[in-house]
Amino acid sequence: MNKYVSRGLWTVLVTGGFMALGVGVAHADSGTSGEGGVASGTQGILGIELPVQLGGNAISILGDAHSSGASTSAPATGGSSGGSTSGTDSLAGGTQVLTDLGVPITLGGNAISVLGDASSTDAGTASAGSGGSAGTSGGTDGTDGTLSGTQVLGDVGAPVTLGGNAISVLGDASSDGARTASGSGSSAGDQEGSTSGTDGVLGGTQLLAGLGVPVTLGDNAISVLGDASSSGSGTTAGSGGTGGGEATTGGTDGLLGGTQLLAGLGVPVTLGGNAVSVLGNASTGGSSTGGTDPGTDPGTDPGTDPGTDPGAGTPRTIVAGGVKALATTGAEGGLTALALAGLLLAAGIVMVGRMAVRRR
Repeated sequence: MNKYVSRGLWTVLVTGGFMALGVGVAHADSGTSGEGGVASGTQGILGIELPVQLGGNAISILGDAHSSGASTSAPATGGSSGGSTSGTDSLAGGTQVLTDLGVPITLGGNAISVLGDASSTDAGTASAGSGGSAGTSGGTDGTDGTLSGTQVLGDVGAPVTLGGNAISVLGDASSDGARTASGSGSSAGDQEGSTSGTDGVLGGTQLLAGLGVPVTLGDNAISVLGDASSSGSGTTAGSGGTGGGEATTGGTDGLLGGTQLLAGLGVPVTLGGNAVSVLGNASTGGSSTGGTDPGTDPGTDPGTDPGTDPGAGTPRTIVAGGVKALATTGAEGGLTALALAGLLLAAGIVMVGRMAVRRR
């Protein structure tokens, strides 16, 4: 008699536990667009735009390389992508992965030589464009679901400009009269995400990452076992703009729902008028590196307009940028059903163990 009573009580506990778990995780409801399904309405959107331009370069092995009067224009900018989906009352439904990559690269007026001399004269390299349009946006709904409505949005906009450089191994490197303009990553991290994980488990979670890193390397001369010379160069600074994201998510009455992780990075790097040599002489003259706006203290001497205030010394590396991140999320209580489910299931497991001991 005790055996039948124990089995009946165990059945009640386990059944009640699963019923309470169902109430806490999902209120069964019908719908479309992945609602009420398993891994339905999931999206993976990838947008890649990589304009690359090579112009006026001279490359030589066991000889001399010479480039003169080269002019390289800017490539086009990257694109954008967006998506909207719903995973209401589903398991791992309505999940989105949106990735955008816009990396304009400009290489112009360079001379590279191995076991010889490298020379670049009067090279003009325009801006590497902007990674501004490499933004993503997504809208999804994971209400009453498990791992539903999750979003991963990634943005990369990194214009790179290399112009007027001369690189030589076992020879002399010379760069003269080169002009390198700045790159821009104005809006390389402009993502917008909207999702809901109400009454769900790990629903409405968002991960947004924005990276805008304009890099300008201009008018440099690099030599190994030889002389390096750079003169009359002019390099302007790049701007990092806004490397952040804006997102809205709701995790009301959910377990680990509505969680957000936003990362924004905007770091322009400008290197201009440098001469680097190993086991040789390095010289640079008449170089001009643009300042930042607003200016820094101390700044360059003489100052630039607009740019830095007059000060002592001439910095060779300018790092500036803006990071913006705005996030709103909501999460309240309401885990009573899930807690009750855990207690009932735990009691059922304990009863199974005791019944097994009695059989022995």
